[in-house]
Amino acid sequence: MLPSSVPRLTSPTIWPAVRRSRKVDTGPGGIFARLRDIGHGPVRFREELRCRMPSPDEIEDLGLASGTPVVEMCRSAYDDAGRAVEVNRMLLDASRYLLVYDFPA
Repeated sequence: MLPSSVPRLTSPTIWPAVRRSRKVDTGPGGIFARLRDIGHGPVRFREELRCRMPSPDEIEDLGLASGTPVVEMCRSAYDDAGRAVEVNRMLLDASRYLLVYDFPA
């Protein structure tokens, strides 16, 4: 088990459909429930993954060992009108993750 002080990822998020808020707790159901409340609940997602070597700042932010790659993941959520309602860019320490996807053939 990894100690909780070990950084594992960075994850800045943008919610185009939501006014800026300082509120951390989004309540029951989280941000997707709040998006549904205003008529912009996500109906589909798109993820783009890129494996690469980190920048010097990213090495410092994640406390990476020399030569450790990162996985850059950009996840976008779309409402039924095709509008992006969330964009989340995650940067993962590639040595600490196993990414698993199940999908129909």
